[in-house]
Amino acid sequence: MASGAMSGAALTESDGKSATFGAVFGALGAATGTFAFFHLRHWFTHQKGFADPLVALAEDVLAIGTGWQLINESAIPQEN
Repeated sequence: MASGAMSGAALTESDGKSATFGAVFGALGAATGTFAFFHLRHWFTHQKGFADPLVALAEDVLAIGTGWQLINESAIPQEN
C-alpha cells in the first residue's frame, strides 16, 4: 500500500493536483489490486489446476501492461 500511495502522490502532484488525493487513491488501488489478484491467482491454481508459475507470469504481464497503458495515456506532452 505504501508504494501505491507514493506512486499515486507522485503522479497526481506532477499533474498539478493534490498529492494527498493521489496518495489515498493510490493506496486504495494497491490494496484492491492485491486482494483481487490474490483471489484470482488462488482460483486459477486451486480450482482450475493451472501451474502457479504460469499464473504468476500472466499476473505480472497483466499488471505491467496495465500500468504501462495508464502511464502512456496520461503522459504529459513534452515541449520542444
